[in-house]
Formats: sequence, structure tokens, C-alpha cells
Amino acid sequence: MVKKLLLFCILSFAFLKAEVLTYTAYSTKSQADADAIAIAGVAKQISVHVKASSIYKQAEIQNEKDSHIGSFFLSEKNLSTDLELKGVRVIQGEKKGDTFSATATLDLDVLTAAIAREMQKIQKEISSKETKASSLISEFRYQQALKTLEDVKILSKKYTTYIKEHEFYKPLPAALELKSQYSEILNRIESELRDIEIVVNKNSDLQLQNNRPFIFSVIVKKKDKPVPDFSVYVSHKSKVLFEKTSDAKGEILIEIPFDKLTLKPFVVEILPTLSFRFSNFKNLGKQEVSYSYKTRECKIDVKCLEEASICSAISKGLAANLGFSVNVVPNASLETKVATESKRSLKQLSSYQVSLEFHKNGIFCSQSKTGVGKTEKDAVLSAIEKMDFSRFQSLSEFCK
Repeated sequence: MVKKLLLFCILSFAFLKAEVLTYTAYSTKSQADADAIAIAGVAKQISVHVKASSIYKQAEIQNEKDSHIGSFFLSEKNLSTDLELKGVRVIQGEKKGDTFSATATLDLDVLTAAIAREMQKIQKEISSKETKASSLISEFRYQQALKTLEDVKILSKKYTTYIKEHEFYKPLPAALELKSQYSEILNRIESELRDIEIVVNKNSDLQLQNNRPFIFSVIVKKKDKPVPDFSVYVSHKSKVLFEKTSDAKGEILIEIPFDKLTLKPFVVEILPTLSFRFSNFKNLGKQEVSYSYKTRECKIDVKCLEEASICSAISKGLAANLGFSVNVVPNASLETKVATESKRSLKQLSSYQVSLEFHKNGIFCSQSKTGVGKTEKDAVLSAIEKMDFSRFQSLSEFCK
């Protein structure tokens, strides 16, 4: 006798326009399988980037004595969405024989109402921060206004996520569209910043004196009116030393420790703490403060057995960065050594890892850079040009 076992899913009340979606499923595999199929059925009705497919297969198995027809139900449940299916209620039915059943229900009104409440909270916070940003602009506190706008940007991204979630279930009503003045406020800040000027206040040439801090002041103003709470950062040799903010009079007192400025070039840089969009404005660009410093006279004898051009490049590096006067002497006790290690070749160019070392009486300092050239010598010279000779300041111990 041929027996058939039929498994099927019944879709009831499945109208996409309905506010309550329902899907009933059956399975002989397990209760969990019936639950999953029911949930997938609801997901399929919503179906935004959701795929839930069910495949019914029938197989016939032949043998010598009898013919058996087995029917089995394969379900593919693949909810491929960035948004988790939320708010689904699953009611498990009474098991009949070896068949499990489950009905999944989703109330779209309840679900989207909860999403809308979260969106309204964010909208309120965005409006509050934009009001604060406008107020800060009126007080000339532009960097604080920009920081507040960054908060608005983050909140807007969060709001967009809720929009996607709402539209996953139901179309977004006009009342929930994001209302923001972000672009208008940002443009206003940009317009105002064009009138700001950073002026270095100095009455005479600035000199760095031994063991004394280097002091000068900067004025931040907008059409002769002081700009308070305006932040700048101070750097030397492209290294940021610190950041400071203007007072109520728009003044910033800069005080730099002596030992931070003894290396060439003798220039301090003042830059506004702003993104490149604003910091390249004419009056807000980098301000350079030059100063003079009488360096200690230092003559050093070194033993260099490399080619003359390489020894010359080393001497020039020490002279340009540390002010050393270098004399290459065959029997000097301070030895310099260049070590190379081939890295790779490409067409006519070769790459080498180059190490420059100094030795004397157990004292050792070194630095490594990668050099590229047609020959090993060219690669060594290329690497030496890249080196920061200020890192060899300890060699001043050997000054005559």
C-alpha cells in the first residue's frame, strides 16, 4: 500500500496591506522547525531584502517487495537583512500525531509606533543641539559649534538607521522625515571663519636663551573683536608640542620649554585646531614664528671609511641638524659605519635597508632607513637624506 505524508504551510490572513500579519506552519521535524518556518512566512510578507522559500519534494523509493512513496518538506529560511525581525509573536499549536504547528503574528502598528517614539526622541535632541550650535556661533565660539554639529551628524546617522527599520515594516510617514539645519549651520560657520585672523604678537626679534622658556603671545580676532575659546596647536619640526585655547580677550600665551627648540629649523608653527576644510583659509593658515638661537660651537672628529660622497652626506646631515662641524680623521676614536641589506630589485632600481651607526668607547647610536637607487651607493645616499640627524644629539658629548 502506498502511503503519503504531506507537509504543508498554510498562509492565513496574509495581506501585505494588513496591519497584522499572520503565518501558520506545520512540520514533522520538530517544534523549533515549525516556529522557524512560521517566522519566515511573516518575513516573506514584509520582504525587504528578506528571502524565505519553501521547497516541497516528493520521492519514490523502489525495492523488491514494495513501493514506498516518502514525502518530505525542505524549508529554506534565510532572513538576509541588516534589520532584525522584531516583535514577532509565535503561538505553538497542539501537536497532532507527529505533526507540529506554529502561528507567527506581527502587529505592524505596535512595532512601528515604538520605532517612531525613538525617532522623535532623536529629532528632539538634534533640534536642541542645532539651537545650541547657532547660539555658540553668535558668541564667536566656532570650534565648540563645530563639535556640537559633529554630535548632530552622529545622531543623524542613528536616525537614518531607524528610518530604514521603519521602512522595512511600513512606509515612512511625512511627519517622521528628518528635519535638520546641519548644512545651513555648517555653511554659516564657514562664512564666519573666513573673517577670523590669528596674529602673532611680538615687539622685537625673538631669541631662544639657554635654559629659559621661549615665550610669546598670539591674538585671535574677528574684525578687531576678540575670539574666545579658540584652540590652536603649537608644533616644531612638524611635531605637535601642545594645544592651547584663547582667553576672553582672544589672547593665547605660548610658553615652550627651552630643550624643545634647540634643534634646527628655528621656527615654531601655530595652526588652528580645525579640519583642512577651514584651516586652509587665508587668515587661518599656518603661522610661522622664527627665532634665533646661538648654538654651542661643536667640532667633532669622526673616522669614516666609506666612500667620500657618503662620508660627506653624513657630515652635512650632522651640520645641518645639530650645527656640528665635522672633521673626518682616519685615526679618530669616534667611528661611523654604514651597513646595508638588500631588500628587492625592480627593473633598474634596487632597494636597501641602510643603517648608520656611531661607536666610541662602548657608546653606540644608530638609525635605519630604506634607500632606493640604481646602485648600492645611490641607495645609501638616498637613505641618509631621509634620516633625522637630530636623533644623534648624544654625539654632542664628543664636542671639542
